[in-house]
Amino acid sequence: MIHYPNMLIIRGTGRNIGKTLSACRIIQNLSSSHQPVGVKISSHFHPLSDDMEVLIRTENYVVSQEKSTTDKDSSRMLQSGASRAYYIQSRNEHVMEAYRQLLPRMDSSQPVVVESGGLYDFAEPAILVQIVGGTTDKNSYVRPETARIILASEEAVNNSWESVRFVNGNFKQDA
Repeated sequence: MIHYPNMLIIRGTGRNIGKTLSACRIIQNLSSSHQPVGVKISSHFHPLSDDMEVLIRTENYVVSQEKSTTDKDSSRMLQSGASRAYYIQSRNEHVMEAYRQLLPRMDSSQPVVVESGGLYDFAEPAILVQIVGGTTDKNSYVRPETARIILASEEAVNNSWESVRFVNGNFKQDA
């Protein structure tokens, strides 16, 4: 398991529980002093819009860069102040392989905010944000060594996220 000190992963136990809103607020808070990168990862394959720049396409994943202003999650990250936003569609067992395709495009000193249910199975972030709502048996396991923030959906939606900081290439959470 590789530890990524510049990575924060947001995942949740349901849909429409504040994952993207939380990612956008964290990005917005960081954007005044850093150049955060936003990454949305989905295990569902959908046709991509024409304005999405496909960087890599295999039978197991598609890695693309968001370029437009829409209501898609990756575009919302870009609109919130991400210097770049990426969208990955990947079968679960290939999500780390797909994410690694982005590493040469990012500086390890940049904060990376990832919304993903599956990447945590393969990577150890500096902080895992787990939002609980909807079906609570999905994505519920957290490794004991993982720094975590676990919030109910209502707490996540109302959180300002100012306690999450990025210092010297590492995500930190104020007590």
